[in-house]
Order: sequence, then C-alpha cells, then structure tokens
Amino acid sequence: MSIGNRKAKTFPVMTTYPEYAVLKDRWDVCREVISGEDVVKSRGEKYLPVAILKNKDDQKARYEAYKMRTPFIPFTYMAYQVQHAMVFRRTPSVICSDEFRNSGLLDNVDGRGNSLYQFASNSFDDLLKTGFGGILLDMPQAEPGMSKYDAEKKGIRPYLTYYPAEQIINKVFDNTTGMSRLKLVVLREKVSVYKDEFTAVNRERYRVLAINDEGIYEQRLWTPVYDERDEIQDMAVEVVPILVNGNPITYIPFVLLPTDIAEKPPLYDLAMMNVHHYQVMADYYNGLHKVTMPTGYITGYTPPDDDECDDAITLGGDVFITEENPDAKFGMLTYAGEGMEHTKEGIDKIENLIAGIFMKSIAPDKKTSETAESAYVHRSGENARLATFARNTSEKLSWIFERYEEWNGYEGSFETQLNYDYETMSLDPNIINSIANISGQGKFPLYCVYWILRQQELIDPDMHYDDFIFLIDQENLEGSSAEEIYQAFKKRLAERDSKLIV
Repeated sequence: MSIGNRKAKTFPVMTTYPEYAVLKDRWDVCREVISGEDVVKSRGEKYLPVAILKNKDDQKARYEAYKMRTPFIPFTYMAYQVQHAMVFRRTPSVICSDEFRNSGLLDNVDGRGNSLYQFASNSFDDLLKTGFGGILLDMPQAEPGMSKYDAEKKGIRPYLTYYPAEQIINKVFDNTTGMSRLKLVVLREKVSVYKDEFTAVNRERYRVLAINDEGIYEQRLWTPVYDERDEIQDMAVEVVPILVNGNPITYIPFVLLPTDIAEKPPLYDLAMMNVHHYQVMADYYNGLHKVTMPTGYITGYTPPDDDECDDAITLGGDVFITEENPDAKFGMLTYAGEGMEHTKEGIDKIENLIAGIFMKSIAPDKKTSETAESAYVHRSGENARLATFARNTSEKLSWIFERYEEWNGYEGSFETQLNYDYETMSLDPNIINSIANISGQGKFPLYCVYWILRQQELIDPDMHYDDFIFLIDQENLEGSSAEEIYQAFKKRLAERDSKLIV
C-alpha cells in the first residue's frame, strides 16, 4: 500500500530516538579514528583544523603539506584490537541440549556459513567500536502448505543478522506490565537496486519490528518510492506476518547489545585523546619542518633591475658567492629557543594520558618497578569494565540463541559465555594443593576444581567437564596403563567428532 505524497523528512518511520544524533557523531569519531591514518587525514579539518594562510592562493597546498607531514599514531586501533583479542582468546562456552549441539545448526547461524563463534566474534568486533548494536532473529516465510522438510531443503530456516548502531534508528519499550520489553524497533537497511544488468545503486529501506494491536509480532517494510529526479516522493509499506513453527509469537526477536540503553562508546575518550595527540603532533612536526629547513638571508644587497641579467644566488654545492658592496652580509638563520621542547613535553604528557586511559601494554616504561600485586590492581579497573561489557553481551546472546533453538524446533535452555577472565596471574602451587586436598576429602565440589583449573588455563580451556570426569575415572581404573587411558580418551574425542556423543 502507499501513504501520502510528502517530503522524505516528514515520514514518521524516519524518526530517530532522542539521543541518536549525539551518539551518531561519537560513533563516527570512533569508527574513523580506529580506521587509521588514511581515513583521519581524508576528513581534513574535522580532526586537524588550521587557521593559517586563510584566503591565500596557496592555502590548500600548504595545508596538505602540513597535514601529510604529521604522523597519526593508531593508539585507538591497537586498544580495540587488544580488547577483542582478550575476549576471544578463548572460544565462547556453550551449554545447550546434546540434540541441538549435534544438529549442525550452530555451524551456520546467519545463513552465510558463519558459526556461532564467528558470528559472535564479528558482532563483538563491531560492538567495540560504537558500544551499541543489535541482533535480529528472522526467518523467510514458507509458502502455505509447504512441509518442514521441503522448507529446510530450500534453505528456509531461521537465521541471525547483526545490525550496527547506526542502523538502529528508533526503539520503544513497553513498561505497562511492570517489566520493560521492546514494543517497537526501526532498522534502517541498505539494499542494492539494479538500474540495468551491471549498474547497482544503494537504496535505503526501513524494517519496522512491532507488536501490533492484537499483541502479535509482525514486520513492516517501508520502501521509498523515487521520482524521476531521484528524490523520495512516497513510501510503499508491506506488512510481513511472522510465523514460528506455524504459530505467531508475542515478543520481538531482537536484542540490543550490550544493554538496552545506548551510551558513550567505550573507546570514545581514547579516540578523542588520539585526535588531540594528532593535533599536537602536527604543531610539533610543522615547527620542526620550519626550524630545520635552511633559510639564507642577505643584507646590504640589491639585485640588478635587468631582466637579461642572471644574478641568482645559489646555496650549497661548489658555488662561491661574491658581492662588490663591502657592506653586504650573507648568512643562515638558525633556530634558538625552548618552544619545540615545550611541544615535545606536551606530546609526552598526552601519550601518558593515553596509556592511563587504556592499558599498561601501550604505556611507556616506568622509572620504578611495579609489583605483581600492584600491576594486578592497576589493570583490574580496565578489565572490570571490559568484563562487564562481555558479560552483558553474553546474556543477550544467550537469549537470542535460545530463541534460535526454539525456532528450529528444539527444546531446552541455551547459554553462551564470552571470556571475561583477562588476568594471567597463576595460583600459588600451595593453593592448588590445598584445593586438591579439600576436594579429595569431599569438601570441595569437583566441578569447582575443574572450573578453577580451566580459568587458570592449567587444562585446555575447551575441555568439557564430562571429559575431565572421564579422565579421572580412567585414572582410577585398576590395571589401566597411561597408554590405555590415552587411547580411550582419543576414542571418546573421535566419537564426539562423529557426533555420537557431546
């Protein structure tokens, strides 16, 4: 259906939530600074304003030289890479039914061949840049009367899609029941429209996820209609009912990450300090360029006013400069003063601030040593923030993957946990012995022993608890040799790989 003949700016579906505009500016800063030197420099005076040589013919050339001689150090990119590596240095743990784990559905959760691990890694990678995003669980609707077998054969099955912060333009919550839940989400999507066989243009459309007046979830696709001047004149709206296993649902299968509220990106402060560092570096290198370039001067000399006379003065080489006027003086300007030193000190201070904002791994060497305990405390604040971010994301991932499990016709709870232990300090051997002794006396659960050893990476972080128990049981069998135990364990893993067990 079609509604109204209005200007694009008046369509209500394009309305953004109140904080969107301010956050969008911050998201842009983080993305551009993380992208590195080429992108930052391409933005010109957004990141490197200049007030010299205004309204002069050589302004552009001078500014380009001023900009290009300035190095941009990718502090924010390094921080972003390190944080992602810290969270995904271990494979996310997954607890679900054996039947669902063995189904193969976790090997391709987005319909593009990405496993749960890869999908979570890609989503978290983008999430670190803006601090906000979302995941939609969706499913192409089968033709009426199509069997589940035929639908699966044609690839019609549930899939997950990650949406970056910029595409989530509106969200409304319903608090009437005493528990906040999504009532409306508007997603701005990009679709390719082919003008001919070879030429495609990107067009925007709006996917509205909503609970209708009957309390049922539905989607509405708002597609702009363009006139001959390529301007939006109308909107075509298509209502898409969603059925899961033949039934409607009463919730919106969408999660906002890491929480429902979009806040300042976690790397924004670091990105802004990175920009400030770039600006001060520009002043320093511009000054360095000026004071180190040789500049000659002459006093008491007037060049001849004769167009045919070549009386150019050349510096350097084997050229001797002569002048008949005994009062003429030749010389080279030299720099004297402390201005450059003050600028260099300013750069050092900014780099120390950057190190303080992020982590010790990019801080300069300290004059005094730091004890292991104080280093642990020094890092705990940063790690606590990242761990909270990872925990909140894990809860949302668990909810959407449990719905994914249900939509595929399986039952049972689902839990996935991203890594939130970033410390590498090992337990004291005496503590490990004490834990083993207490456990042997039946006063400390064996699962807790397994969890501690796994967290400390004293056993393979990917080892399942049932494998841990299996090895203990094998060790306790009378007459079993080390080789027999090893072969039994290899057989167990082979059976798991063939999906006979989990």
